[in-house]
Amino acid sequence: MLSQIRLTPPVPALPPQGANLYTPPREVTSRDDCWFYHTVELPSYGVIEGHWDLRAGVDDYLGHVPLQGKRVLEIGTASGYLCFHMERQGANVIAFDIAEGQLWDFVPLLGPRELEPYLERCARDFRRLHNSFWVGHRATGSRAQVVHGNIYTLPPDIGPVDIVTFGSVLLHLRDPFLALANGVRFARETVIVTQPLSLRPFEPCVMGREYEAWLNGAGAEFIPRRRPRGWRAQLKSLFGLRHLRRAPDNPQVPCMVFLPDAQTPGLLESWWFLTPLVVQHFLGTLGFEESRVSYHAQIFEGRRRPLYTVVARRTRPMPSRLDGGYPWI
Repeated sequence: MLSQIRLTPPVPALPPQGANLYTPPREVTSRDDCWFYHTVELPSYGVIEGHWDLRAGVDDYLGHVPLQGKRVLEIGTASGYLCFHMERQGANVIAFDIAEGQLWDFVPLLGPRELEPYLERCARDFRRLHNSFWVGHRATGSRAQVVHGNIYTLPPDIGPVDIVTFGSVLLHLRDPFLALANGVRFARETVIVTQPLSLRPFEPCVMGREYEAWLNGAGAEFIPRRRPRGWRAQLKSLFGLRHLRRAPDNPQVPCMVFLPDAQTPGLLESWWFLTPLVVQHFLGTLGFEESRVSYHAQIFEGRRRPLYTVVARRTRPMPSRLDGGYPWI
């Protein structure tokens, strides 16, 4: 009966922390045993280069959200750069990442001969990635606690937090909405979602006026001088549109574009291009109806790359329970 549903559940109290919830620190003695996803600058080590260098634009990446005194759940900590930065800003951070021995959502485009070495490399890289986090954890004197597991089944013993962050995670997940729902159920106040932009031919027709305005200003370096041949035909095929107009005439489309292509099987770690508006719609359905979008650029493998950040505020009460499976109500 609808009359029996409690529409305004209280914020749940912080549950007891399970003895096995947090991963114990690992002592790592050699940088050669590490894979640094983020560029970090560590005491006694100096600057260690990684794929992403967020140092100059980290506040843009996190949407300029105040962190002092906040309990933060960081989804996808990787080498921990954002974790340690948020600690320096006064946050108490729980860092989550995939557990060793688990498969991440790779695109199933490999044949039997290629699959085994790929999985062996993934297992090796995950251990080296975790090692890079523990090197930074020790070097910075971090007090962050670490949870390893599966993004679709986060343990309820994490308990309520003030802020949940998803840093360039959703594009790598087969089910980004379920992962988002699983994480944001813990958030009392705020969710921060950051995603890279693709600079693919379909992007101008789905990103809309605001992104076009940013490109024409701060992001002018990312405007291609020439459109790839056949981009209009590709868009018509993707979206079934008879008449295509570029931004700034078009509003932004709340859409996800499927990236894998069986004809080009080299892309195994990325599933989706998501527009900011579809992320805002996801968050709105999950109780975070007030949100804002900002665009910025970060360094990826030596080159600047455009990204966006969605900051959303909780407008509906937290779930009455944090355990069990989706949906959390």
